[in-house]
Amino acid sequence: MSMDKTSGKEEYALRISDNVREIPLKSYPTYIDFSLVGLCRGGNATFEVHGKEHTLTAGEMIVFFPRQLVSLRRQSPDFSLSYLLLSYTLYTDVMGSLPRFEIHFFFFMKEHFYFSATAEQADNFSTYVDLIRQQRLTVEDPLSRARAIHLLDALYIDLYHHYLLHAGTTSRPAYRKEQLAYTFYDLVYKHYKEHRDIAFYAGKMNISTTYLTMITKETSNKSAKEYISDFITQEIKALLRDNRFNIQEIALKLNFPRQSDFNRFFKKQAGLSLSEYRRNSRK
Repeated sequence: MSMDKTSGKEEYALRISDNVREIPLKSYPTYIDFSLVGLCRGGNATFEVHGKEHTLTAGEMIVFFPRQLVSLRRQSPDFSLSYLLLSYTLYTDVMGSLPRFEIHFFFFMKEHFYFSATAEQADNFSTYVDLIRQQRLTVEDPLSRARAIHLLDALYIDLYHHYLLHAGTTSRPAYRKEQLAYTFYDLVYKHYKEHRDIAFYAGKMNISTTYLTMITKETSNKSAKEYISDFITQEIKALLRDNRFNIQEIALKLNFPRQSDFNRFFKKQAGLSLSEYRRNSRK
């Protein structure tokens, strides 16, 4: 089941499915623009989120949020996943309707994107899926969308409750710093094609470049410059694996004014030339 498109830019608004092949994930890391909550029914599959791998098995739940670096490495022939997939627009509508969650919730779920579901959690998830499916939702009907958001509210509140039970209070950065880091990551996602200088992001956030780097070091073990460069490098790698674009088109797509600058940037970050990486990725 899918809700209809909410705009020409969205492929979907809400998808409820057991068809793993419909999940828009690659075997290599790419930044996602959707949220997914799923329950493994059988078989196994190996996912990676920001370099951390886990093989999901029956009875485990998995949770992804937009802006995460995710890949589906491999899966068994009998892998089965029941899932809800929300477009970024619908996800932000749901988050906007909820009480403010601690920013640490999103950091915690990035590190703990899977967990063994209790019988109650599995039953609740199945109930949410059934209730949403029964609504015969369409985005043209405002009441239908409102009902979907309220049902999804309950699902994400359950996830937040899971976080509160398991996150604890140790080794947590100050709330203010987490909030600023989350703002920075979101700004990079929105502006990385046009802006690669730290000063732009620090200016947007009304803080110094030194303070911004300190925050990102504490929350991600990377400087702000390293985070921006890594983000762009992952995007380049994903585009190089896509045969629809030649190298010159990729450079233009990411606003590198000169091919030489593009080549030099990627070689420094990846240790390979653009053509070498593309050639190796096709083996």
